[in-house]
Amino acid sequence: MTPNADGHIVVPENVIRMDFTEGKYDKTWDVVKRNGVLYDKIGHTDIFPQRTFYFDILWLFPYEDLPTPFKRYITSRAAGRAAAQMVNNSELVKLLQSQELQARAACMEYECNQGDQNMMGHPAGSYYKGYEPFMALRRY
Repeated sequence: MTPNADGHIVVPENVIRMDFTEGKYDKTWDVVKRNGVLYDKIGHTDIFPQRTFYFDILWLFPYEDLPTPFKRYITSRAAGRAAAQMVNNSELVKLLQSQELQARAACMEYECNQGDQNMMGHPAGSYYKGYEPFMALRRY
């Protein structure tokens, strides 16, 4: 994100949490949301220099827009909490907990499949062709 003409970084309405990506290493900034813009608690200002800033953002999406595995997980978790608080049946709670764990695993699988991560750490948009055993016999 870049600051607007006034130097403010406007926080979108559907942001739950937002922090500098470099915040783990660079302790010169500590930001919070105030009046819809970011405020630096260390520099005591809401005006930032004109450059690109990178953030770790947790977005809020409507339930209807979520992928199916996440909807199932939310429903399973809510059912387990309701059963634990409203119905005093330990067998039901155990059953719902196992369903919740399966739904959570499905969410993680979905996220891994959609994320296209790899163990080599190559960034998105780059090209890497891994080792292909059948190519060992091919001569150029």
